[in-house]
Amino acid sequence: MISKSYVVFELGYSCYGIDAVAVQAIFAMPLIMPLAEFSADLLGVIYWRDEILPILNLHQRLGLRLPPFALSDSIIVVQWQDQSIGILANQVRDVWSVEVEKISNHLFKEPVDNSLKTRLVDGIIESEETLISLLSAERIVHEIDRIRGTLNPADCEQVNLAHLPFNVDQNRIAHLDQKAQALLRERTENLRQTIEVQEAIERVPMAVMGLEGERFGFGLEAVHEFTDIHKVTPIPCCPSHIIGNINLRGEIITLIDISSLIDLKASEKKLRKKAIVVRLNDITAGIVADEIFDVVYVHPTKVLATPVSAHSSKDEYLQGVAFYQDKTMSIIHLSKILTSEALVVNEVVSVT
Repeated sequence: MISKSYVVFELGYSCYGIDAVAVQAIFAMPLIMPLAEFSADLLGVIYWRDEILPILNLHQRLGLRLPPFALSDSIIVVQWQDQSIGILANQVRDVWSVEVEKISNHLFKEPVDNSLKTRLVDGIIESEETLISLLSAERIVHEIDRIRGTLNPADCEQVNLAHLPFNVDQNRIAHLDQKAQALLRERTENLRQTIEVQEAIERVPMAVMGLEGERFGFGLEAVHEFTDIHKVTPIPCCPSHIIGNINLRGEIITLIDISSLIDLKASEKKLRKKAIVVRLNDITAGIVADEIFDVVYVHPTKVLATPVSAHSSKDEYLQGVAFYQDKTMSIIHLSKILTSEALVVNEVVSVT
């Protein structure tokens, strides 16, 4: 069966997906500079890789209410051919692989008039929780051409990037405290770096998860996908860190709980709702989590040694600590975790 991968995100209380192939980047929202001359369909622009990136007001375009900006908002950069545009997402949920035949698009085929050609939604898929509207990457990117078409030619002149002042509408961030506003400015400065500088930095992409109130990160190169846990099939005669199996679109994935391995004491026995599916050589497993927060890029120089006072028995499974949103994040040595003898099931069960 043919499958496509979609980045699934939330706008308000609705879920949308966009072809993952068209997603050029995802990063935490920086300050957005409004442009008075443009329509309400454009939130403004940001600096990104030494260029000016327009940010589409997808809430406005889809008839949704735009909530106040939050630190947890993200920018998704969508590329079609040689053109890019950013969209603001209230929460990026995961990357979901979908069988093409399960996409319902009969309502969106062969538009009969020009109004239908401007629709951004070109299909719907159904998850166990909700309906997900699939957006056309091509039409989203071409929205900037439509917006430009509503302006006078004088308003569309190229600006000099080096001399463009970054004026922020303070009303948009007035509800945030000074610490949050400072973090937005820091993000903005980081995005203004040129491509050459960014590549030289060699930041490491990491998935960030929550477990028993603590933050943990590990290299994104081994992450296959994030998924919700709905139905778990227990495996008889297994130790407590083996939660059971789930069926992930026909593939059986064994869920493991690494809490005991890294000396985390569970406050109570509970069923965790999230999992990160990882693949390392011939090992495939799902690491359970309370929450999956983000994908971030961490510079190696920002990784500090694990404090001596912190869980000394788990040191061999940690590569160090870093800061994530002003909180400490322990970085997991994933290969050591997955090949640890502590996770091997070698119990012998006698049958009488």
